[in-house]
Amino acid sequence: MGNAAEYFLGDRDSGRPALKVPRFARGGATPELDVEVDLDERTWDEAEAEAARQRVPLERLLEHAAMYLIADLDSGEVAARIAAEAALGDDR
Repeated sequence: MGNAAEYFLGDRDSGRPALKVPRFARGGATPELDVEVDLDERTWDEAEAEAARQRVPLERLLEHAAMYLIADLDSGEVAARIAAEAALGDDR
């Protein structure tokens, strides 16, 4: 979960519409599942601030962050970013 939160928070300034927790996911009851989340203090604070900015519970934002990362892994976005960063590293 920590990697998903950091990936999601790292994209905040990208302007991608997928960063916003969708309206359908904002309300209603969801099944409870106990999950331990180990985030460093900076990431935790940033996640809480983003949840407050989007007016969603922190738990909902973290769920969304996990789905955001999974979608980018599936679409190849993560691999493309790694390749782009590697290419930049070769040019430095």
